[in-house]
Amino acid sequence: MIIRRLFVVTILIVFAGCSPGTESLTTQKIWRKVSAPVIKDSTDEVVVTNSRLDDGTYWTWVERVLGTESIVFHVARVRMGATCEAWAKENGMQEGCMDDYAVDQNETALVDISETARVTVAFQESPGTSYEINTSVLKKLIAGVATSPIAQYHWVPFPFISRIKNNTVVEAQQMWVP
Repeated sequence: MIIRRLFVVTILIVFAGCSPGTESLTTQKIWRKVSAPVIKDSTDEVVVTNSRLDDGTYWTWVERVLGTESIVFHVARVRMGATCEAWAKENGMQEGCMDDYAVDQNETALVDISETARVTVAFQESPGTSYEINTSVLKKLIAGVATSPIAQYHWVPFPFISRIKNNTVVEAQQMWVP
């Protein structure tokens, strides 16, 4: 009798665990509307030590590696608003902060993106509107082979605010810029 009950309980547990209604905590919502990224002053300074970029938050832009499905992120520092104006003045730049920001490309790096990175893309028709996708969809958008359920959305190579850890992008939030 005890073995029979144990068997029934085991079967119920197996069915519950395999149920199509269960979702992993890591399941992403694709094309879910999310908040756009905000940078108040600046991103982190690009510091590369022994061919490794320091962990931090950076201004990035993405490119497809020709002849492959791979993408690579270029990493730089951006300064915004009053921080940008002070930096430009200090460096003798008359128009150093066009559109209220300046990208400092004196130090740059290249990094890959994690397949499990949190990724958002900006809607080109509406500043402040972003959608969550994943790395796979991002690669397809860049290659021009992805479709979107968002009416009038198309890929625009706006920059990203990216969190980088262990020389890899773990979060990339695309930012609408003029």
